[in-house]
Amino acid sequence: MKIHVLHVKNGQCVIVDHGSRKSLVDIHKLSESERAEEQEVSEEKFSKSSAGGYVYRATNPISYWTDVIGNKSAFRTIITHPDKDHITGIDEFLDSIGTINMWMPTQHIDTIPDNDDGNRIKKIVNGEETGVKFIEPKRDSDSEFFGTGNADWDQIQILHPTSFHESESANQGSYLIKIHHGKSSVIIGGDTGKETFEWLLDKHPDDLKCTVFVASHHGRQTGWPGQDVMEHMNPLMVLIPKGKIPSKDSALGNYARVLGADRYLTTSYAGNIRVELNKKDDISSFECEREFVNKQLSDVLEKARRLRNG
Repeated sequence: MKIHVLHVKNGQCVIVDHGSRKSLVDIHKLSESERAEEQEVSEEKFSKSSAGGYVYRATNPISYWTDVIGNKSAFRTIITHPDKDHITGIDEFLDSIGTINMWMPTQHIDTIPDNDDGNRIKKIVNGEETGVKFIEPKRDSDSEFFGTGNADWDQIQILHPTSFHESESANQGSYLIKIHHGKSSVIIGGDTGKETFEWLLDKHPDDLKCTVFVASHHGRQTGWPGQDVMEHMNPLMVLIPKGKIPSKDSALGNYARVLGADRYLTTSYAGNIRVELNKKDDISSFECEREFVNKQLSDVLEKARRLRNG
């Protein structure tokens, strides 16, 4: 299973390649003028811990899908929650690439933007678009789409939300999903906040164990799960989709302090990140777009393994 974490500034776009099926988790396509704001910076002027630094201009996720994944449509599109920075470009994606299924929590659908992207999602949610099946699985749902108990299917687990633990905000109501691949797994955070992570640590602690964590809320303090959660989660690697955020809002120092500086990587430092999981709770290949960072990743991964194993 290969995970692509794209550099889309302060939004999220993750592609999961299960093999024959592909999943899109969120999308954030910036305009050309917004993409032009990011400029390449020299190696000596940029550090991984910089909350405000930029690397590349943001990736166009639709072009990336076509160039890297190919012309095959998504089997499923998962919208973690209907905020603008998680749905921008979905209208164009559906026209250009397409999807067979769409998942999204609808508790806060009234917050969805009134634009082409938001209206397209509402049309699908309301069953008004042919060719796309909408479902809203929750933690306690029983759905064929999860793949539970079927070793030949995509093993997707909804950690949150549940039917009985609703959230006051769209961020807290974000999908928190875990995708299994043998003994390996990835947790994709959306904009989930500390309250949800602490609830899971209390009620379902084993569910938080993972090989890779795609950090919540773009590396901000508002998405920081807390030290107890991160120590229990114990991921080999944290991948952080981020652009420019104020230093006071950054959780990068938290990840470095609790896990170690070699166990997280930001897209603003590395560009698009690709990780392939084997079935042994480990990473078999690890690469990124920025060449000088790419050359370091083999050593970084070895250090991360040693830190994780204590």
